[in-house]
Amino acid sequence: MRATLTDDGCTYEGDVTSAAGRFTIEVENETFQFAAFLLAALNEGSAFDDIEPFLENPRQYERSRALADLTPPYETVGGAEVEPKSSTFLPVDVPAGRYVVLCVVHRSSDERRSADDVVPPERVQAAAQLDVTGSPSYP
Repeated sequence: MRATLTDDGCTYEGDVTSAAGRFTIEVENETFQFAAFLLAALNEGSAFDDIEPFLENPRQYERSRALADLTPPYETVGGAEVEPKSSTFLPVDVPAGRYVVLCVVHRSSDERRSADDVVPPERVQAAAQLDVTGSPSYP
């Protein structure tokens, strides 16, 4: 399992199914920007296709500086920050369900007016849906 962020987008290679429990996704940031990779659980009744309209509305996000009027179709369950031109691992421990791998590109400048302000990302892209099945089994 491997997710890669390039200037052209966010991609995923590997199995799209996994057994519930612990697994790791290798993540690589090939850009010159700071980024994060997230694993998010799709909400009940949400589908992978529901994510794109949410991610494509950054102007509304910037105007509101909050997501009160936009309810994400997912909940983040794990993440890994990745510096420019480097890689790391995104370890997760999840129950059965449908998940999505997301790439988040951070803004290159801090636009907060106060410590309480939310700084929206420059962009967020969905790489792939993962279907996690079964019950966790640990040694």
